[in-house]
Amino acid sequence: MKKIIFSSLLITACLLTACRGGNNPTEVGQQSGFCTLARGDLATGGKNVLYRCNGRAILQTAQAQRFLNKFPIQVSFDQIPGQVIKQNDITHQSANASGRTDAVACERAVINAAAKFQRTAAKNGARGVSNLHSWFEKQPITGGEVICQAGTFHARVVMRADYVR
Repeated sequence: MKKIIFSSLLITACLLTACRGGNNPTEVGQQSGFCTLARGDLATGGKNVLYRCNGRAILQTAQAQRFLNKFPIQVSFDQIPGQVIKQNDITHQSANASGRTDAVACERAVINAAAKFQRTAAKNGARGVSNLHSWFEKQPITGGEVICQAGTFHARVVMRADYVR
């Protein structure tokens, strides 16, 4: 009976460790890849951690370029010259965090958001996604910085942008 209980506890501990994602920063300000821990876990029943990520650097990675080069539509954190055809469009995007570090999941969520804006721009006849920025708790965060919320199973970003023709 003791062996069964010990085995069950060992398996549970391993599963909980896997869900937390290894190699994640543990102190506010500690960096991992393009993301820095901004707020530790709130311990409210599920994992809820905030990261500040360098969105400009993320969109320059080879992984981002593979996804973003599918459309001939420029994506910029800055203003793109031209006529704004739709302003302040918002997207909520996530990425699977299972088996990934929080930073990797956050990077993927940023790429997913940029790709979503590109697809929408293409549907609307735009040639660019302009003024891309984080829209955390309905507050703009500009300059290429993106706030990412990492949970147990997903990392999430909320971003806002304009479409330019």
